[in-house]
Amino acid sequence: MGPEALTLWRCMGRSSPRRPEHAGRVLAAPANGLGYDGQHESEMTRAHVIRYSGKDVVFIDFSKATLEGIEAAIEAAIPLIRTRSPGSVLTLTDAGDITISTLANKRISEFMSANKPYVRASAVIGVSGLASAVLATLRIVTGRQIATFERREAALRWLVEQA
Repeated sequence: MGPEALTLWRCMGRSSPRRPEHAGRVLAAPANGLGYDGQHESEMTRAHVIRYSGKDVVFIDFSKATLEGIEAAIEAAIPLIRTRSPGSVLTLTDAGDITISTLANKRISEFMSANKPYVRASAVIGVSGLASAVLATLRIVTGRQIATFERREAALRWLVEQA
């Protein structure tokens, strides 16, 4: 098998400091063992659906992402969002320690604008510094209402209240 082949692995119930939501879930990772440690993550770990209080929430992980990671997250999230009924999708985005560039900002803006018809409510966690200014601009440019939270649990509670 080549290094691009995927194997399934389980997080064995351990909580990772970066992704405790993956504990006990089966995830895809590159066969070379890289992936969950944040070095060369597969697209499957950058966006997925989580179930919270009986509701599906599309989780998009931009945390610690450069342009490549942002684009991977967007590509993984598109089918999770755009195959659902208009006005039905709840999204939670982790933007902690994201690397912002002009091109990354453009990609995120295009992604958010194209998703607008599908999204009922959006929340973002991990926003600080320059990312706060970028988020404010994205709200204006895309016309999207996006709530910000410090904690994931608070964001999820708010999202399910919007459903």
